[in-house]
Amino acid sequence: MKINYRKIYSGPLIFQTRVVEEHLKEIEKLCTKDADKEANKSLAGIIDEEFFIDKNKIQEILHVYLLAHQQAFKEWYLNWPVPKLKCVTSWVNYMKSGESNPIHVHHGCEWSSVLFLKFPNKILEEQKKFKGSAFKPGNLVFTFSLDMKNQICNHEYTPQRGDFFLFPSNVYHSVPSYKSDCERISVACNFKE
Repeated sequence: MKINYRKIYSGPLIFQTRVVEEHLKEIEKLCTKDADKEANKSLAGIIDEEFFIDKNKIQEILHVYLLAHQQAFKEWYLNWPVPKLKCVTSWVNYMKSGESNPIHVHHGCEWSSVLFLKFPNKILEEQKKFKGSAFKPGNLVFTFSLDMKNQICNHEYTPQRGDFFLFPSNVYHSVPSYKSDCERISVACNFKE
């Protein structure tokens, strides 16, 4: 006997795509360790080196990916008005051994994003040896609710260079620390509709 069924999707749109190498190189040119652009005081990260980058230039580079997000938004939310996103802040995180980004949301915007410029193989090797039951070192973790029976409450992602995530700014996210002696580089942007 065949039983027909359907799954009712719910929850926020977590948009993920891959930024091409040409655009990654343009974004890397925007990223500098300039003491005059330190961003630490306004960010949640336990990261020594975080620096603001030009929000208008990154908006231009990400334009085609934001258009793709609009299409994904239409498909996910059906009849909701499609937002046109404008970058209001952007910064680069140079994460090192022992640093982390505790669970947090972004305020003063409607959408947030993270783009990975570097995820060293040393962290991947560390993950293979990891024996804990929690999230793997250096991964991106989205948390949708506290642990609840019969619910998927978290999504863990092992980044690769070029991975770009765009999500509602009230989605909790975090990055566990790692021990490897290397630098993990990501760029974050906040967007208003």
